[in-house]
Amino acid sequence: MRALLPTTLTLAAAFVGSLAPLASESRAVKTRPSVLRDAAPGQRVPIRLGPDLRLIGTVQRTVTSSYGSRVVRGIVESVPGTQFVLVVHGDAVAGTVYSPTKPLRVIPVGSGYSAVIEADSPPTGIDFLEMDFAAAPHEIPGRAPASSRLRADSDSPVIDLVVLFTKKALQEIGSRDALISLLELQIADANLALENSGVDGSVRLVGVKPARYNESEDLFDVHRDHVQETKLNKRSRKFSRRFGAEYATVIAATESGCGWATIPGPAGIYQERDFLDRVQAIKGFSFKSTISAQCLQTVPLILAHELGHNLANCHEHEEGGGGPCRPYARGHRLGIVGTVMVAAGRRIPHFSNPAVEYSGIPTGVPRGEEDPADAARNLRRVLPIASQIARCKVDCEP
Repeated sequence: MRALLPTTLTLAAAFVGSLAPLASESRAVKTRPSVLRDAAPGQRVPIRLGPDLRLIGTVQRTVTSSYGSRVVRGIVESVPGTQFVLVVHGDAVAGTVYSPTKPLRVIPVGSGYSAVIEADSPPTGIDFLEMDFAAAPHEIPGRAPASSRLRADSDSPVIDLVVLFTKKALQEIGSRDALISLLELQIADANLALENSGVDGSVRLVGVKPARYNESEDLFDVHRDHVQETKLNKRSRKFSRRFGAEYATVIAATESGCGWATIPGPAGIYQERDFLDRVQAIKGFSFKSTISAQCLQTVPLILAHELGHNLANCHEHEEGGGGPCRPYARGHRLGIVGTVMVAAGRRIPHFSNPAVEYSGIPTGVPRGEEDPADAARNLRRVLPIASQIARCKVDCEP
């Protein structure tokens, strides 16, 4: 396994050395939301990481989300390979700085302040449940087969997301503005990973509401309630159906667990359009994940990782892969870091793709070689199908 390029590591080490105090404790910094709201591509913006420490970022893209948040993406030219994502919602500012060796997380803490910490790595372990759709009816009564209603144009596929949050999760995060800024940050991180990996498509937040659910201490129990016939499941399905959303996640405050997701079983996305017909027969169907409030705040790409499972991608071969995925729909390790779908450790905003490099190293392994890894190829195949699951996004018969 090749290591990251020495030049990149040397520059990054100097950068990380200046941030040493941030590794041991968070520091609250005063944010300036107005600067980010007014930022434009090509503009240089300060990224405050401490009272006397800041980076200068060059803005590459700005977007106002459908939920009214301002998303600013760019690079830090002084540290090669460093990208940043910053989100403003109300007076809350959240962000991720992806440096080659130490990703940093900007977490809103209230009153116009944010804490800057070293981003957490997700814990090792299985984080998905297999769901077999074989029992779902093949035909949808009174409707044309879903495969005949797929878009034929070149519009980019969009996965719409709804979020339900528990009372305890909101208390842990602090405010609704902070919650939405963190959700929008996770979505922006996911969209950055899709773009970096050469995948046409995006995720969009369309609805947020209280879950009216008292969680247990174990996130797995919450996820089990989310996918089984419980009140939480019914609320999630109803909320998904209201917005025509393909993806639903629950944010809960738990003592254990980081994220869980359902993954299509053998009768699932392998059949592609047949899969679409099957799941649309399930009233209010949406892919489901469950994420802890702590990991929402501190673990970059946790939403992208769980969505990757929903879209039939598995962990790297070294971790046994796991799940009913195609042999190449896997995460991939590049020395000390890994792509979005690796089981644990520091993740970079890339899905595996042997045609795309990170710091001069391919982020995947071609099909036909030992332990292939090309999750981007799988996403290009699956994402257009999955984006049509919850609703017909073109005119069609009722």
